[in-house]
Amino acid sequence: MGSFGEQMLVVLLLLFLPQDSSSVFLNFKKGVDYKYRIDTESTLAKVDTPFNVGAQVSFQHVEDTETGQVCLLTVHSMIWHHGTESAIATQHYDFSQWFSFEISGRGEITRVWYPPQEVIEVINIKKGIVSFLAAKLHHNHEVGRPNDDKWNYVTNETGHEGEHEALYSAEPHEDGLKFTKIRQGHPVMGLDPDDSRMHKEIYFKHDGDVPHRVLIKEKVTSARKSRPGFDVHEGTRGTHFVNEQEKVDLPEMSTNAESEFTLIGLRHTEPVTPPPELLEDTIHATQHRTWTPQGPQLNLTYAQDLIRQDVVCLRKLVIKRAHPKKDVLPCYTSLKNTLSKLSNEDLLTVVDSYFNQPNLATKRIDRAHLMDAVSDLHTDFTEDLIMDYVFLSDRPDKMIIERILVHYVGTDVLPPKRLVDFLESVSFYPEIYDGVWVLYF
Repeated sequence: MGSFGEQMLVVLLLLFLPQDSSSVFLNFKKGVDYKYRIDTESTLAKVDTPFNVGAQVSFQHVEDTETGQVCLLTVHSMIWHHGTESAIATQHYDFSQWFSFEISGRGEITRVWYPPQEVIEVINIKKGIVSFLAAKLHHNHEVGRPNDDKWNYVTNETGHEGEHEALYSAEPHEDGLKFTKIRQGHPVMGLDPDDSRMHKEIYFKHDGDVPHRVLIKEKVTSARKSRPGFDVHEGTRGTHFVNEQEKVDLPEMSTNAESEFTLIGLRHTEPVTPPPELLEDTIHATQHRTWTPQGPQLNLTYAQDLIRQDVVCLRKLVIKRAHPKKDVLPCYTSLKNTLSKLSNEDLLTVVDSYFNQPNLATKRIDRAHLMDAVSDLHTDFTEDLIMDYVFLSDRPDKMIIERILVHYVGTDVLPPKRLVDFLESVSFYPEIYDGVWVLYF
């Protein structure tokens, strides 16, 4: 058969494939608002009373894409309960801002969009909500079981917790189909299967376009012993630390959660248009602290004068050994406020100018105070500035390094992964770094 005949054969095969061979399980219809109820109960070790969350949310089709469709999430209500105490989450956080996501017919959520100034807690709550829909579903013929009404498969997928391996099974259920997903371990925490497990059931009706019910059971237990082969004394002198205990009994830290996600109604809705300048992100739980200046930004020339006054003020107070709260705090607060009103480009200009000054004692003090204030902003951009100008500098300054590290001790969020990876590399592979870093570590 010639090349033309081979091409025609392929076309004919495609034309006569059965309709259900497509991998479309989820298909939100245009003009329809899908409303769901969420009920979640979580228990913590050593805490007698469970924590409960109740919410109502809805999804709406926005547009079709090459790989699926974009849908809008709307949070209508959310209430937290713990014993006799309760709180209305929508009074503590503003859930009214745009949040959309791209989802394939299999349930793979690839991208999400939200305003750049959105609060991190709200972003992660919404990512958790849309993750009820997240899956990687396959038809029986796709896993080599075309004539079976039950099938199973193992696949790698990406969820809000990260990339992981999952075991799926599918079987008939009442008037539809039931998928069960099992995830052993936890991709972010690096926990063993015994310490973390997730069981998820997704129910479809034969005439339904979306799941009408999702059940999730998950447990996470913090590791209480070292992994086999780990030696805490490796790389140190001797085999014991001073006053080292023979055995340390770590307290149990575990949580169990059960969640139910139920379709409760459909209604007609008008088309929606995404607002401009949305931030694109992944479904992974967000840890970044993207900051947007509030109000008008300062003129760079004017700001540089204010910054110069503040760093000189701080330098003089250090020399005088002034009282930190009474005298130093006003100058430092003024410096931080000025920096917070600069654009990223202007902030880079300021930092670069101070690090390109002569390496005099007074200039070192000014740089240290400047980077103290930059560190307190805790944004993605400032974290990169700190890495590039402090930790990855051609001339690392021990004084500034030590001051910067102190800023990460009392923060409520994880230190940047880029910093953790760097410190780990310097600590365990010092031979690849300059001698100045070996002296520090």
